[in-house]
Amino acid sequence: MDTRLSVITISKDDPIGLERSLVSASEQSCRDFEHILVLRGSSRDVHLPDDPRLRVVLDGKPGISNSLNAGVQAARGEWVQFLNGGDSFADAESLQAMMDHAEAGVEMVCSFAKVLSRPFTIPRQPLKPGHGEFIYSSHQASLYRKHLFDRHGLFDPEMRIHMDLEWLIRLPKNLPYVFVEKETILFDPHGVSATRVVASSLEEARILWYAGGYRMRAVTVLLLRLPFRVIRREIRRWFGQ
Repeated sequence: MDTRLSVITISKDDPIGLERSLVSASEQSCRDFEHILVLRGSSRDVHLPDDPRLRVVLDGKPGISNSLNAGVQAARGEWVQFLNGGDSFADAESLQAMMDHAEAGVEMVCSFAKVLSRPFTIPRQPLKPGHGEFIYSSHQASLYRKHLFDRHGLFDPEMRIHMDLEWLIRLPKNLPYVFVEKETILFDPHGVSATRVVASSLEEARILWYAGGYRMRAVTVLLLRLPFRVIRREIRRWFGQ
């Protein structure tokens, strides 16, 4: 299939979340994309619709990074987008809204991901190319030119949670990108980055510390954000959120 875009969905032991992602992708007004599924565990048991755009990759290596990498390596599109299992597009025009900005000279298209059951988006404020950093953009609510992975490497298999942060930090700071001020993704906040707050924060701080130029931010994560995140997690548990 000749296509400009490869949508990559990884899913492990979450057939219900996978079905939600599949329905959301099938409802997009943008039709010119292939949909690569990297499945593990019970997610492989989902009955897939008869859609020629769907392509299943059987991932033999454990870990989120390896699953993402398997999808990237199988992708045939000029652009890639990550619709993780359980996540969905915000509306039928979400994918087209990003593709409308996938123009010559642009290497990345970012937008907002709405965090379900939470009063905020990722990122919280619009990014301003040339002024704001993109390292904390949502990898689900973004398009990337596939050649970025050829030039700067795949996701690091040693990363268990923040493989997207570690990869984005590797990109040139002056990378030309566009930010679309639209919520394009509904993000399920029950993944490892949201539920394993201590491990997540420690890995985040380690990435920032060794990246160079981010050491003060790494200290901030350890001394301020980590305690806040732990307290916030416990409050949510008390209120059953």
